[in-house]
Amino acid sequence: MEETKRCPYCGEEILAIAKKCKHCGEWLEEKAEQKKEKTMIDCPICGEAVEEGTEVCPYCNERIGGAASQPVAAAALTTEKQKKPWLKLTPLRLVAIAVVCGLVSIGIHSINSDSEVAEEASTGTSYVAHAKAVKERAIAINELSHLILEDYYFNWRMAINSRKGYNKHSQKVKCKDFDEAVNWRISYYMTEGVITKMSNWVDEIATHLRAMSGAPAEYASLEGKFTDIYAKAGEAVRLCESPNGNVGEFGSHTQQLYSELGTLVSATDVLIDNCESEGRSLFQSALTSDIRSYFTSRDK
Repeated sequence: MEETKRCPYCGEEILAIAKKCKHCGEWLEEKAEQKKEKTMIDCPICGEAVEEGTEVCPYCNERIGGAASQPVAAAALTTEKQKKPWLKLTPLRLVAIAVVCGLVSIGIHSINSDSEVAEEASTGTSYVAHAKAVKERAIAINELSHLILEDYYFNWRMAINSRKGYNKHSQKVKCKDFDEAVNWRISYYMTEGVITKMSNWVDEIATHLRAMSGAPAEYASLEGKFTDIYAKAGEAVRLCESPNGNVGEFGSHTQQLYSELGTLVSATDVLIDNCESEGRSLFQSALTSDIRSYFTSRDK
């Protein structure tokens, strides 16, 4: 029996002495004038490119003999060789990919967790800042409105007892009745701008309250108290703009209002820092020199 071999081009069995494959028509011996470009074949086991005729793959160490593979031009070898390793998902590569994916997942989770913590901390800090601003303005309104309402009460009683009162220029003069005496003082504080300032503070409190919506859980119990603070502060300013009732009722109302607003503000000290000094500083800044002079001379 004649010795055979496999065609390196098509893999079919041919005679060992054949110079041309009877199956694919390829020449098995190169002629000088027909010298072909060196070709490579793909290892059928690992897919790496190896020289044509290689018996044992240098990459996977498997015997490949004359197995048929698609020729690869030497010029294209570099590009193909760069692509193929990533296409071949060996067990080792699968493990490596799983590890990388796990690490990325852990990293993303850590970043998200850090972001959530930072957001919660930021929300808490923002809430406290707004809460302090509300308390400062409420304290200032309470002190300033009490000063004004006490002055109304003082002039009201003076007008009843002596038909005298302090006019809008802070001069002690005769008056026809207590309405005139009180209206003088309303006009005075309007001119000095302090009632407008208090009204602006009430608007600012409303703005801060809106920013405080969705309070962190640890401050949820304070929401009702801050709403009541806003209501009482608004009531105090409205009473400065338009006092009502008889002199006895008015005096009792103003004292009660001062006490209630102060109590509400103090009740929030358990979770929000005491803002007494900041509030009184804001109150002092609202007093004009004329108001200071008036009370100094009136109380002598």
